[in-house]
Amino acid sequence: MTLRTLLPALLISFALVAACGGDDDDAETPSEEEPTTEATATSDEPVALVVASSELVVGSNRFIFGLFDAENTPVDGLDATLTLFSDPQNNPTEIGTFDVEFREIEFPNEDQPPDITGVYASQLEFPSAGVYGAQINVAGQNEVPQGLRVLLQVQAEGTGVQVGDQAPASETPTTDEVENLETIDSDDPPNPQFHELSIADALQSGSPTLVSFATPAFCTSRLCGPMVDVLLTIYPEYEGSVNFIQVEPFELDDQGQVVTENGTFKRGQTFNEWGLTSEPVTFLIDPSGTVVYRFESVVTQDELREAIDALLAAA
Repeated sequence: MTLRTLLPALLISFALVAACGGDDDDAETPSEEEPTTEATATSDEPVALVVASSELVVGSNRFIFGLFDAENTPVDGLDATLTLFSDPQNNPTEIGTFDVEFREIEFPNEDQPPDITGVYASQLEFPSAGVYGAQINVAGQNEVPQGLRVLLQVQAEGTGVQVGDQAPASETPTTDEVENLETIDSDDPPNPQFHELSIADALQSGSPTLVSFATPAFCTSRLCGPMVDVLLTIYPEYEGSVNFIQVEPFELDDQGQVVTENGTFKRGQTFNEWGLTSEPVTFLIDPSGTVVYRFESVVTQDELREAIDALLAAA
C-alpha cells in the first residue's frame, strides 16, 4: 500500500472541537487556514494543535491530538503536559495537569516516510458534562501560544455503540459478494483480507473481532488517515486468531468514489447502524459479541497489541 497525501489539517485555536468527524459539517474539505503564530515562535516550536479525539464524555477519556509549527509542519516527540480548566470562558479554574505521551505509529512502507509519524495522547478525567479548557505546556517553550489552548465540549454520554454493548450483526459486503473491491475499500490497492467476513459472520465465528470504521482515501482530517496503515502492520501478527474488518464510513459508488449528498459525504449504512457520527472509530469485540474496547481516532499499533493480547488471554 502506498501512503496517499492526507488532506490539510483543520487548525483551530479557540473553538469547540470535533476533529476527524463524519458529521455533515465536517464531511466537506477542510480549510487550509494557517495556524496563529506569535512573534516569539521559532520554526520548530509548536504554535497550533489539532484535536483528533472526536468525542469526549464524562469519566475517563483517551485524548488524542497533534502539534504543528508555524509552517503547518508536524512537531513530534516533544516533552509536554496538559493542563485542564473548568469554566474556561467565565472563571477559568485549574482542575489539574496531566501527563502527555507521544505515541509513534509504525508504517508498512519505510521507503515512503509519512507526514504524520505519531500522535500525542493524554488520559483525561472529566467530572461532568460541559465546556472545558485545555492548555498544552511544552518543555522549553517559555510562553504558551494561543493556538495551544482549546475549548473542549464534553457530553454526558457517548454516541453509538459503546463498551459493554452487543455489537450489531451488520451484513457488511465481502470479497465473495462484490466484483470490484474499490466499491467497499478506498485504499490503493484495496485490502481483501479485511473483507473476507461480514460483521454478522465474524460475530458467529467464535473468535474475537476487530472492526474499524476508517477510510484511507476520504479521511476528513490530517490525523485520521493512517488508521488503515496501523491495521496493515499488525494484521499478520493476529491472522487466524482475530477477525479483522474495515468498514468505509461513507458510501462509495461503483467507481470507488465517495457519494455526496447536499454537498457532504453520505454516511454508509453500517456506519449509521452503529450510530456513529465521526471516524475513525475502532472496536474490539469478544467471542460472545460484546464490545470490550472502543478507540476514538487513530490508535497506535502498541495500543492495539495490548488490547488484543488482553482479549485473547481472557477468551
